[in-house]
Amino acid sequence: MGLPAVSEYKKIENGDRVIVPKRYLKIACCDCGLVHTYQFRIVKGKVTFIVKRDNRATANIRRAR
Repeated sequence: MGLPAVSEYKKIENGDRVIVPKRYLKIACCDCGLVHTYQFRIVKGKVTFIVKRDNRATANIRRAR
């Protein structure tokens, strides 16, 4: 997975519903630029996910600001 450009992050307002476009989703905080990668799976009919901080993408987005 390559690093998305700052303009590739979709703007999401507080309380918005998000459709997961693929297995991985990167979300950047609009205030501080902290980026997390969410990895989704369905286990026994239930959606599960793992969240990891993405230090490289965070540095990239903060540098661009």
